[in-house]
Amino acid sequence: MLAAAKVVASAGKVGVVGFCWGGSVAYLAAIRAGLPAVSYYGGSNVRFAGEKAKAPLQFHYGLRDANISEADREAVRAANPSAEFYVYDAGHGFNCDARASFDAPSARLAGERALAFFAKHLG
Repeated sequence: MLAAAKVVASAGKVGVVGFCWGGSVAYLAAIRAGLPAVSYYGGSNVRFAGEKAKAPLQFHYGLRDANISEADREAVRAANPSAEFYVYDAGHGFNCDARASFDAPSARLAGERALAFFAKHLG
């Protein structure tokens, strides 16, 4: 991932967004590659909460996510006090319109916030 991030970043401004497993990869991109990142319901984020981010972060979680405990979610929040952190009244995968857990209002709001985040940090 680090080698790929260096190649892509050499082309210009780069940010990372990921969902579920990819949400944890996005979090790692901010920690280890120094790229601004948006993490949607990253189930493994708590495993990396002890590492310091080198770039701005934004997190999106579902309050009713059966895959991510409140304790894990709050550990990630506590480890990243400068990050933008949002919790929606939705379940895991709320942004995926192919899932039963899709929540259009939450997905729309999260998308607006993610776009604003990248506009702020990437220009």
